[in-house]
Amino acid sequence: MKILIAIDSFKGSATSKEINAAVSQGIKNLAPEAHIETLSVADGGEGTSAAFHENGQGKLMQINALDLFDRPVQANYCLIDGKTAVVEVAETAGIYYLNKEYESNQASSFGFGKMLQSIAIENPQIEKFLIGLGGSGINDAGIGMMQALGVSFKKSDGSEIGRGTTDIINITEIDDSGLDNVLKDKEIILLSDVKISLIGPNGATFVFGSQKGIEDLAKVDQALAHYAKKLYEKFGIDYSNTAGTGAAGGLGISFLHFFNSHFVSGGEYIMEKIGMEEKMRDVDLVITGEGKMDRQSAYGKLPMIITHLAKKQNKIVIAVVGDAAEVHQDNYPTEIDLVLSLSRGPITLRESILQTKKLAEYTGEDIIRIMNLNSRLK
Repeated sequence: MKILIAIDSFKGSATSKEINAAVSQGIKNLAPEAHIETLSVADGGEGTSAAFHENGQGKLMQINALDLFDRPVQANYCLIDGKTAVVEVAETAGIYYLNKEYESNQASSFGFGKMLQSIAIENPQIEKFLIGLGGSGINDAGIGMMQALGVSFKKSDGSEIGRGTTDIINITEIDDSGLDNVLKDKEIILLSDVKISLIGPNGATFVFGSQKGIEDLAKVDQALAHYAKKLYEKFGIDYSNTAGTGAAGGLGISFLHFFNSHFVSGGEYIMEKIGMEEKMRDVDLVITGEGKMDRQSAYGKLPMIITHLAKKQNKIVIAVVGDAAEVHQDNYPTEIDLVLSLSRGPITLRESILQTKKLAEYTGEDIIRIMNLNSRLK
């Protein structure tokens, strides 16, 4: 029996590599003869660099950087063949950096801009940047990033606006005469499966702002609309309704205006680059999954991308998930043959996080039990 395991990370609980290994161990416990291959996967969020590095593509690098409140951090990125850098926004501006010490309206993409600048300076041979947009704690539409790269956002008195979201509404002039050319000739591919636009009820702030600690959503949304207007006045093009610009707190709109950038489906792009379809050809079973499978899972989330590739080759697909409470008869994920939840009874979130790997191992054992029962029933 040949099995391919490619489960997305369980955020805050286990990386893709860890959850894959736990399920694999459970299978091996009851079927030691099984031939198992595991693939670290990601969709542009947490684990994007690892999805390349752990699949033999590129070298994991470290760099001194600043987080979303300008505190020093060590950030990772992946360098592929010396010419492509895979960089996650969350490495410097991740939502896990938010805390009660600082107001969320102070969170800025400045540190991420400095990280890009440093990578480009240290590796002038780089031709392409792959930017993973998921998991951010920022909502400043990339203004901080552009300040780090030399763009000035002036108030009516000629002074520079402050970091974060509070001062965005006060922008009267965008001066890009000081823009560092370090990224000028680079191709920038924005990896995201978030299709939302920058502003409005289905935009960056109203969809993700609350989880980033923003209280006055309408006020911040208005500020981002003001920024989009100033960009239109300067460049003569409006990207505020472009799908994807709502990812990473609106970071994409700055990329689109100032650099040679474009959006792609993070999941589809990464699966192609790591050769997912080819690796499925000789397997009997594909196991995928994610931390929570809900109504949104059918709309381009990574397990469904993997499942679609598997079904093109008529493979059996099992999804292993942390939370399947919203999966039921009326919305069972299309094409997935079986959804298995790690939960084995009432449990707190903290207990679930602490036991994730052990529960995943048990679920791997359950998969073999189910397959053995199936063969006996035939």
